[in-house]
Amino acid sequence: MRRGLFALLLPLLVARQSVAAPTPLDRVVAVVDKSVITLSEIRARARPHVRQLAEKSGAKPDKAAIESIHAEMLQQLINERLIATEVETHHLSVTKEEVDQGLATIAKSNKITEDALLAEVERVGMTRGEYREEIRRQLLDGKWTMLVVRAGVSVPRTDENAYLKAIDEARTKELARIRAAHYIEVRK
Repeated sequence: MRRGLFALLLPLLVARQSVAAPTPLDRVVAVVDKSVITLSEIRARARPHVRQLAEKSGAKPDKAAIESIHAEMLQQLINERLIATEVETHHLSVTKEEVDQGLATIAKSNKITEDALLAEVERVGMTRGEYREEIRRQLLDGKWTMLVVRAGVSVPRTDENAYLKAIDEARTKELARIRAAHYIEVRK
């Protein structure tokens, strides 16, 4: 009888030991108003940076370096969500043609073809679609900066370094103002 009971319970004991605790595939890391930022978004955005760091050092980046990149990407994503709200408010948009032109400009400034640029983009871990979306975001950010931020800068363009520094400071100040006006929750 004991042997029969043990034979019945053995598969249950083995199965219980071999089942690991479930690990979440994704989770919400932050909420900006009603928009969520997930861990998978942060990882996707960080992938090219982590890969470049690994190539520079010749070794896999340590946990602290990856966490630092993730923290930077989180702040960038929060800013992008806030700017996206501002872009909607000001009815700003970017066309497919503007993205194409942006891609051509980046390739030209790097003295490579668009195909070579896109091959490099894929090599560092981004898809062509992700890269085009990044260009679109940067163009929208630039339009917002020129419309909203530049208006508050009184430094003449004759001193390019001082002008760019003033734009950067005004942009930081405007982002702080926007952050204060929106609901932002960062989760651990």
